[in-house]
Amino acid sequence: MPSAAELEEIESLDSLEPADIFALIPLYLADSRQETTIFSPYGQERAGREWFESVVKALRGFVCESWRGCEKIESSAFNDSKDLAAALFDAMLIAGLNLGVPVTVISVLLAKLGVRQLCRCGEAGL
Repeated sequence: MPSAAELEEIESLDSLEPADIFALIPLYLADSRQETTIFSPYGQERAGREWFESVVKALRGFVCESWRGCEKIESSAFNDSKDLAAALFDAMLIAGLNLGVPVTVISVLLAKLGVRQLCRCGEAGL
């Protein structure tokens, strides 16, 4: 279960639009992309989206297969994006998922973008 501070961070991030969350991602990355994007909001968002695309396969494998996202999101417990983000946070933290960006940021972004979309829930064979 997320701590009170982590729940507060999840709630704060949940108030942002996905584009704003993408723009936060480069601030956590310790490579040269940060230097070239920090002064341009569009550049920061683009760099965040590029990072997300580079890890989406790993995220999909974890959320959709290991965590069984399509099954989990059917629960009424996840009708609220903050509750879904908190559950994703717990699962990723327990699994030790380390992608260079805080798990709070990733979990809220996934909840906002949609587990159904990420996992392609309802498509043939899923």
